[in-house]
Amino acid sequence: VKQAGKTPVGMGTYSRELTGVTWQSLLHNFFQSFREPQKFFKCDKVVVKEINARQIYREITAFGQHLVENVYFNSDAGEAVCRAVKDGREVDVERVSVLRTDPMRFEFFQRNMASGERVFWKMGQAIVLGDVEIWLEQARTTADSQAVGSSTMSDLSRFLINDGKVDPCVTSYVTKVLQAESIAVFAYLWTHADFEKGMQDDVVSQVKE
Repeated sequence: VKQAGKTPVGMGTYSRELTGVTWQSLLHNFFQSFREPQKFFKCDKVVVKEINARQIYREITAFGQHLVENVYFNSDAGEAVCRAVKDGREVDVERVSVLRTDPMRFEFFQRNMASGERVFWKMGQAIVLGDVEIWLEQARTTADSQAVGSSTMSDLSRFLINDGKVDPCVTSYVTKVLQAESIAVFAYLWTHADFEKGMQDDVVSQVKE
């Protein structure tokens, strides 16, 4: 990003290769940044209207500019297309952001809507490449959170079934219904004195055969 400096996107530019996350996870955060931009970078006066599953209309003020645009999503192609709206009509040039594969990286460029030919984009590379790092960090954070949750849940299930010899149906009730997400949480569900009665009344008797 630093090397991009004031270099424009021009006829198109690529991000670095992105690793440590899945394509789907990165795509989700990429698309979500258009729907909830305030969660990804500093902006205000945000208005977003869901037209359908593949299109939104939005107004946003960022970097000293007020944008009014339609954004189109193509999940299969990993593509988001922004078309500025002026006087109620879309302009002739659209901004394209695409999550490529082999290697996984983003490509950014502008093109003429009618001809499909690329058009020089004056925006600095540093801005779009900075967005990529935000999307990547968000995707990694989400993945780490899910991994931790999965790990603690499996540890508790394994402890109850293997060490405690607890019936799998009872184990499922404890983790899913009582939402005991770890061994530590499970340990505080009841006191030492009422543990057996609590397990019998709150769990075992509630589990249907």
